[in-house]
Amino acid sequence: MSCRAFFRPGELVCSGRNTERAMVRPLEETLADADWLQFIVVNPMRERTALNYRGKPSPRCQNNTGLRRHLVAEFDDPNLPKAQQARLITQLATFVPLVLVVDSGGKSLHGWFRVDRYNARDQVRFFCVACLLGADATRWDICGWLRMPGGLRVVEGVPAVRQRVLYFKPEAAHV
Repeated sequence: MSCRAFFRPGELVCSGRNTERAMVRPLEETLADADWLQFIVVNPMRERTALNYRGKPSPRCQNNTGLRRHLVAEFDDPNLPKAQQARLITQLATFVPLVLVVDSGGKSLHGWFRVDRYNARDQVRFFCVACLLGADATRWDICGWLRMPGGLRVVEGVPAVRQRVLYFKPEAAHV
């Protein structure tokens, strides 16, 4: 699975092998090693760095993230089996186009929804419904880390796991 469907040629993509080292690079450079990356910001970036809320240059910060293109509903309650998470994601897809479902390689599924065609109020409403169904409210963060589709989950002391793409609808994804 390629990030190519979610970003335009030359757009800046923020990704990382871990949460501490964000890299903002053109899409084409990100694609070169996407299979080995663990994290991605699902929205395009404006520059390689911008000033964060502390006034320090940072690649991954609110000020450096472009307009919201996708919202991710992540269901990470350990008491919620993945089959139930999939049903909730499917239900959300009746409101907003579902583009992608990623198995985090851990306990959760991540449903990527295309929201750039909706106004801010409708995006908030959709996300509130997702949260009422049990989605992680922290995923509202426009520059938050999400699991790289097809990337590699690496946790110390545990074998690496591929973050599998379970569903992909290319016609809904193309930008």
